[in-house]
Formats: sequence, structure tokens, C-alpha cells
Amino acid sequence: MTLASVLLLLAILAAGCQKDALLKEELSDKASLEFRTAAPDFDLYVLNPKTGETMQLSHIPNCGEFDPSFSHDTRFVAHDAFFDPEHHIYVTDVQTKESKLLPGAEGGNDPSWSPNGKWIVFTKTSEDGGVRIYRIYWEGGIAEPVTDGCRADWSPDNKMIVFERNGIYTRNLETGEEKYLCPGSAPVWSPDGTTIAYCRAGQLFLIPVDETGAPTGASVQLTNCTDPVGKPSWSSNSKMIAFFSGNETDSYDIWRVRVEDGVMENLTNTPDFNEIDPDWSPNGRVIVFSKGSI
Repeated sequence: MTLASVLLLLAILAAGCQKDALLKEELSDKASLEFRTAAPDFDLYVLNPKTGETMQLSHIPNCGEFDPSFSHDTRFVAHDAFFDPEHHIYVTDVQTKESKLLPGAEGGNDPSWSPNGKWIVFTKTSEDGGVRIYRIYWEGGIAEPVTDGCRADWSPDNKMIVFERNGIYTRNLETGEEKYLCPGSAPVWSPDGTTIAYCRAGQLFLIPVDETGAPTGASVQLTNCTDPVGKPSWSSNSKMIAFFSGNETDSYDIWRVRVEDGVMENLTNTPDFNEIDPDWSPNGRVIVFSKGSI
């Protein structure tokens, strides 16, 4: 399957949430959307951003693997496993490279591992047809519904999530209080807790937040890329953000940008492959991402 048939699996992996989001002006341009493909040859790889070396992490036959999220100790990676037309959450052991289904997360996608390592949140279409965020213990079990929405990410203190629902919200998991931040998609919380990065109109933006998840200032545009960007991920020191960018005519690469000044660097630059969905390890040493041929 070529990138000419890229479908932005928004309609496949989280249809309801993305359909609602498309009603918003900031998501009406596909440049602001995260890219997905249903190609079964997409596997997970690990990149050393200092040396540029890559290593294959996973390979599940007849499966496309996307949206990786490191555990707090970098021992495991939770990720999407797309068996057309089904998708589930799998967990891959970084040392053994063994991939297993996460019990209780069948039908889920977009996992995010909590900083304390205890929980994974993910998106799933519920029995009534709504798209909801669920929380599950990292070894599996009964998934607990959290709220309507998708693409959740954790606050560094494990008490809140930031997520997408016709814009970006934060939610206190203890009180259930939700706060609207701004229009946009694919939000991620900085490890120092002060900033949320997100996508809007094909670029990365930053918005400052306080300890309650409320905005403390206006959003600031960070990137000015020729091609649209997707799936931001913070470095452990909150100084850089990894993301992917490209187009269906050429290819997609993994990039990083300095938060301080917006200087960008292409970390992969491989015209014969598409690299998407980066996630920076909590120790800051490597980036896991999804890679497939054009």
C-alpha cells in the first residue's frame, strides 16, 4: 500500500472524535491532522537522536503498528496494532521485542502511559457509538471510562490528562473538573508541567498552563513548516519537541524543534520510507516511532 492511499486513519482509528473535530475550523484543513496509514508493513523502530542510529523494535505479521508510548522505565512500549479492519492496544517489551495484546484494551488506539507507570489511557468507540477515553491498569484488566474525547496525554503529576474534544481540554482525574484551553488537536503535556504543545493549522503551538490545568497565557506558534506536522512529543528536559512532517507526494520524516528558538532538525530524512508518530523516552535517550515503506 502506497502513501498515495494514505487515509489519515482519523476515520478508522477514532472515527467519532475526528468527525466532530472536523467541524472545527482549525481541523478543517487536513494539514492540521495527524497522518495515519493502514499499511501492514509499518513497524516500530527506535532512534538515537545523537547518533542517528535506528533499530527495529517490533514486527507483528499483517499488522500496522502506530502511536507508540514508552513506559516510565522505558522497558515497554504501548502502541496501536492495526489488523484491518480491527485495531487493539499491544505492549512490546523493549528488551525481548515480544509484543502482546493488552487485555481489556481490545478495540482501543492512541495509548498514553502514565508517568508513574501504573496506568494507560486510550481511545475507544463505546457500545453506544461515542468515542471515549478509557483508563486501564498497565498489565490489563477492566477499562474504566474517563470522559468523551480522544488522544489523551498525562500531566507529569499523574493527576490530570489533556485531551482532544472539538478543541483541547484538561481533566482532573480526581475531581472530574474539565477546563477548555484552545482550539487544536494532538495535545501533549511538557514534563515540567508548564506547557502543552499541540497541532493547529498544520503547525505546532504552545500554550502555558498552571498546576490546575488552566491556561495562563495566549498560545504561541512554534513551527513554520512547509509541510504539515503531527504527533508532538516532548523531550524529558522540556527543551525540545519531536514530531513528524511531510506530504503524501514525497515522504514523512521525524523532526525535532527547540522550544527556545524554534530551530528545527530532520532526524531521519529517508526518502524511501515514511516515519511517523514519535515518542521520546522518559530518560531522553531514544525516540520510538512508526516506520513503513512508501
